[in-house]
Amino acid sequence: MILYLAFCVGITSIYVGIIAFISSKWDRQEEWVLPSDYIASTAVTVVIAARNEEKNLPACIASILHNNYPAELLEIIIVDDHSDDDSRSIVASYNDRGVRSLSLQDKTGKKAAIDLGVRSARGTLIMTTDADCVVPKNWIDHVISYYQDTQASVIAGPVKFSYKNSFLEKFQALDFMGMMAVTQAGIFSKKWFMANGANLAYTKDAFLSINGYADNNNFASGDDMFLIQKVAQSKPECIYFLHSNKACVETPSESTLNKFIKQRIRWGTKNSAFKDWGMLYVLGSVFLFCLSIITNLYFSLFLGKTFFIIMLLQVVVKTVTDFFYLKKLSLYFSKANLMKSFILSNLAHIAYITTIGVLSIFVKNYTWKDRHVR
Repeated sequence: MILYLAFCVGITSIYVGIIAFISSKWDRQEEWVLPSDYIASTAVTVVIAARNEEKNLPACIASILHNNYPAELLEIIIVDDHSDDDSRSIVASYNDRGVRSLSLQDKTGKKAAIDLGVRSARGTLIMTTDADCVVPKNWIDHVISYYQDTQASVIAGPVKFSYKNSFLEKFQALDFMGMMAVTQAGIFSKKWFMANGANLAYTKDAFLSINGYADNNNFASGDDMFLIQKVAQSKPECIYFLHSNKACVETPSESTLNKFIKQRIRWGTKNSAFKDWGMLYVLGSVFLFCLSIITNLYFSLFLGKTFFIIMLLQVVVKTVTDFFYLKKLSLYFSKANLMKSFILSNLAHIAYITTIGVLSIFVKNYTWKDRHVR
């Protein structure tokens, strides 16, 4: 009993320490603003992999074209991954506005599509987003100005979830804000490396130097995480996080619980293949902390109120810690109204982390984009 109690105290302390560390790194990095003497001088290629995205492509392409980056330095490549809807004709309608359309032939999947786009790109810097995303007006200028200032090999940018009125969508938006700070803190401290392909930039040379996704093509997802971690193995000092709310890309939340679970399982299935021990320590510690709360609740039903008191204290500690952490982030991302659903979201987060963590260990195959993949 004493050893178990020590474990519960220890894992709770570790969780608080991790959140405090992440929060401090978020505060330490200054907000990036466009320099007064900034002049765009970098050729950039925006690469988007698309499969059956006819409903989302017009808004995505329009948001990119709404950027005022010099046309002679901008190239947009959309790679079609065997769509069977109207995606290709939609992209073709933008050909006269500098949008190039490519199609996969003998390969499939997002990684193959991005690989084709990057190797076909004329730009020095590659920027990626997803076909269902909308980018802000000065997105390209913020990324390029940061690149010209740092000469980074990889730049991870912020992403936020759009949402409507459902609790599920608000939960996702709140949870993802927390993950953005985890991403920033790891890169800023050089302790771990994460990224999201909805807002990622890297030099073409960096991509080619690690031979793209050659070592992880057996995983359908993870184009962003595998890439940044491969670069980090040799050049961690050349990886940066763009701390700028004006460069934040918006992506939609999943509308149903079934879609949400499938998305998170897809994200989690590749965790065992990562070699970034710092990231695995953070994710593993959060999982064990939430699992201990669920375990204590279960034990309390059969072994008495002592376990219920331990569980209750853990929930209180998590609630207080997460409140101040997420409150700060919600203000930064101009989503303060999300905190109205914080209490329920915080309780749901415990069940979510535990459930998805267990499923990601045992589930190795899933269906995505009408394909059965690993």
